[in-house]
Amino acid sequence: MAFNELQKGNFNKTIQDDISTVSVVLKHSKKIKVLHIIDSGGLYGAETMLLNLIAEQSLLGIKATIASIGEKRIKEKAIENEAIKRGFDIKKFRMTPGFNLLGAHKIIKFATHEHYDILHSHGYKGNILFGFMPNLVKKIPLITTVHGYTSKNAFSKIKIYEILDSMSHHLIDQVVLVDQSMLMHPLLRRQKNVNYNIIRNGIPEITPYVRLCKSEDKIIDFCMKGFTIGAIGRLSPEKGFDNLIDATSKLIKKRNNIQLIILGEGKQRFHLEKKVYEFGIDQHVMMPGYIQDAKQYLQYFDVFILPSHTEGLPVTILEAMQSQVPIVATSVGGVAEALDYGNAGILIDSSDSKKIADAVLAIITHPEKAMERIKYGKKHVKNKYSIRKMTRKYVDVYTHLLRSYAV
Repeated sequence: MAFNELQKGNFNKTIQDDISTVSVVLKHSKKIKVLHIIDSGGLYGAETMLLNLIAEQSLLGIKATIASIGEKRIKEKAIENEAIKRGFDIKKFRMTPGFNLLGAHKIIKFATHEHYDILHSHGYKGNILFGFMPNLVKKIPLITTVHGYTSKNAFSKIKIYEILDSMSHHLIDQVVLVDQSMLMHPLLRRQKNVNYNIIRNGIPEITPYVRLCKSEDKIIDFCMKGFTIGAIGRLSPEKGFDNLIDATSKLIKKRNNIQLIILGEGKQRFHLEKKVYEFGIDQHVMMPGYIQDAKQYLQYFDVFILPSHTEGLPVTILEAMQSQVPIVATSVGGVAEALDYGNAGILIDSSDSKKIADAVLAIITHPEKAMERIKYGKKHVKNKYSIRKMTRKYVDVYTHLLRSYAV
């Protein structure tokens, strides 16, 4: 049988399977209205997961709206702009920072007036505001997705928020973790009588809103000049980008065509740029800032590096496998399982510059092994991290909650 006939047969079978699945789920979910609550600081993993989830939920007849929380001085956010471009419903709630009970009451009033069935929180802001709110006031089932805890400083404001977040879990109707390994986090191990549910992040096979890259794109031009090490993420200490810069400096001493690009923005920019100039590698490094739809550039990387000190289940790892890029990543959070313990990418046990450099050299000197991992990863991410599987599991949680509230 010709390849295109095989492909057509597999495609038709996939469509029939999807239609059957949607028909079954739709019976239980077509009347559900979900208000997704998020205080977003960019368009990174949690935001990408949420947007993909809403797109898939709409196919199942679920009415989903984003309640976007922000400070009064902020006119618009990246997630708001992207949601509008994709035709999603969004409601902006601007309020003073902190434990704003008045702001929380406005959201509840909106949810009640518009007859939402589920509140779905994504982040500590929603968990703290609504988790500690009495059910008599809230009146609507609350589910949260915990995407991960990132604080490294025991005395930081973020650490206090994370502690309060974890304390709210026993008051929330259903707490979802994006990976099994998160159960071992010290903050979660302290929580008693919490029914944690594991729903792994998923990504669409084909993203419907991919934009074509222009030939004059400066990022693409940079990537084409040499062997490109690429990374995507917020410029913050837990991401380990300082160690990635150290590793790049070591590699350039051995191979002058090595270059590094980091797509993302954050408070650590000055510190990272200072390191680049101190090493004298500024001609080899590009940090263009936050890039919308950054995953479209994965195909231009010669290797994708995730040097994080802490993670939940990063969407960028899944997208890198899907884009068929060699991967080097620290074995934190759900990363090891996502890479099937080394079959889909090289795992290192810590964000150490020498280990990063050695892993990159292994990819350069053994391209055949890198290709084996690429092929394995493409199949692995398709089979295990499907957006449809993730969405069906969330629908199961919604319907279970609604039934329990109806009793």
